[in-house]
Amino acid sequence: MTFSIVQILQVLDLVPSPFDEILIYGSSLVIATPYVLAILALHYTVADDKKLWTHAALLFGVMYAIFVSFNYVVQLATVVPARMQGTINDIRLLDQTPHSLFWDVDAIGYIFLGFST
Repeated sequence: MTFSIVQILQVLDLVPSPFDEILIYGSSLVIATPYVLAILALHYTVADDKKLWTHAALLFGVMYAIFVSFNYVVQLATVVPARMQGTINDIRLLDQTPHSLFWDVDAIGYIFLGFST
């Protein structure tokens, strides 16, 4: 719910920079772990003949969580502070912009989330 609110505020340009990035990456970061725990709980509630599928969902969910958590921590701990200090050009490779390395890292995370769900 928090992510949705933050996303709407960001799209409407109602949150100033850098708080827009901090809020969107921060709210995204806190989605991954509860998702994996929910899939783990699901795995332990299904019948044995369905556990292969929930186990696969759990594995893909873990891959999702690793990729997106890595990305969001880099954005929050490195990229946003560099942008605020005016040194973003020194670490441009880490910036999540369209068709960049971290755009791809985020994308593969969400592909794995799709497989998991």
